[in-house]
Amino acid sequence: MEALVPKVVEALVLRHELTRRIALEELAEAAAEASLGYDEIEAVVEELEARGYEVGGEPTATELALLGEALTAIRAAIAANGQRPSIDELADTLGRPAFLIRRVLEHARGLGAGPATRG
Repeated sequence: MEALVPKVVEALVLRHELTRRIALEELAEAAAEASLGYDEIEAVVEELEARGYEVGGEPTATELALLGEALTAIRAAIAANGQRPSIDELADTLGRPAFLIRRVLEHARGLGAGPATRG
């Protein structure tokens, strides 16, 4: 099972290279997918932190800047066609992965910003 740790670490590093932060929910999903045990999860966290990634915690400055970009794009879409864009439409507009757009908007909702997109 220990051989899975490097694979999980690499997958998370590739996915979060831009923000250098892995939310606890995403770590839990990756650990469950790989059927990691407690010691293996701890090894993943230690390796991520050794590489300079933050595990858990508050959104980074990069994520907050992406939130600003997303909100600007949402407002522009509403002004242009009277409709909120979907996550995929926002991702296309911003040239960012849909999972990243989804995550920054989820954090905004957690701060009380309310729903920002459809679908």
